[in-house]
Amino acid sequence: MTKFYANIRGEMHQGDLKWLSECYCEIRDESGEGCSTFRPVNVYIAGTTETIGHISYNGRVWDQPLSNKFDAFTGFLDTSKLLYDNRLPPVPLASVLTEILS
Repeated sequence: MTKFYANIRGEMHQGDLKWLSECYCEIRDESGEGCSTFRPVNVYIAGTTETIGHISYNGRVWDQPLSNKFDAFTGFLDTSKLLYDNRLPPVPLASVLTEILS
C-alpha cells in the first residue's frame, strides 16, 4: 500500500488517504476555524516531494495539488478528480422506511 504524507498546521502526518483525511478533519474541528482561515493542504508520496493532490476543507482528497491555477473557493480552472471521499455512503430510503415502520 502506498503511503502518503501531509503537513497539517506544522504537524507531519503519514499514512493512507483515509488516515490523512481523518487527521485533517480532527485538527480542523479542534481549531474551530472556517475555510477562510483553515486552508487546504497538499498531499505527497511518502519519501518524496512529489505532490499527488490536496485535502480540501471538507476532508476530501483531490488529485490536483494546490497551485496558482487552482482556487479552493471557486474551483477556478478546477479539473480535480476525487481520490478519497470521506462522506458516509447514502442509506437506501427503503431500509430507513422499513426500520421506521417495524
